[in-house]
Amino acid sequence: MGKLASVLLAIIGLTACATPPLPEDHYYRLETVASSTPQIRNGADATLTVLRLNMTGVYNERPLLFSTAAAPTELRQYHYHYWADNPEHLIQEQLADFLRAELIFRRVNLPNNSSAVTDDYQISGSVRRFEQRLDGSGAHALVEIELTLARKTNSSTLLSKIYRADIATRDNTALASAQGLSQALTQCFAQFAADLRTINPPLAHHD
Repeated sequence: MGKLASVLLAIIGLTACATPPLPEDHYYRLETVASSTPQIRNGADATLTVLRLNMTGVYNERPLLFSTAAAPTELRQYHYHYWADNPEHLIQEQLADFLRAELIFRRVNLPNNSSAVTDDYQISGSVRRFEQRLDGSGAHALVEIELTLARKTNSSTLLSKIYRADIATRDNTALASAQGLSQALTQCFAQFAADLRTINPPLAHHD
């Protein structure tokens, strides 16, 4: 019995060693990049609050999402691959940082900043698509986001538009998806910033 027990223990030990390690969790940030040479509007002293953007259902969960050409209406989650925070919060912060770098406004706040109470304008919006799409031509990062600029004093809308971007990613991995979605957001934000500069009369501070 002693010899048999030793053999069984050896087999159990070998089986344990052969067990593959558990998958490792991965976490991703968004990184949008503003223009390297922002256009400064002369005399622009308006201030802005960027509100949290609306993302409902599975879109605001932390796992990265993808869909396929074979089942375009089905959204699936990458296992073990997560955003570092809820996507709506990450996108809100990225939009605020982007607009600060573009120098369209004298000050850009998030709602938790005490000075946001006196800001002239606010941006709200919703994210309608935020996923990687896999098809026969490869992988693409898809973003569809609606952004609205309004005066704070009377909630009158100055600009409301849907922005879309489709960026080819280098492969179908979750990392490529996160990088592609950052690039797609950058494209949407740049179009939005260009539209903000065309508002007539120009954005201005209101006492």
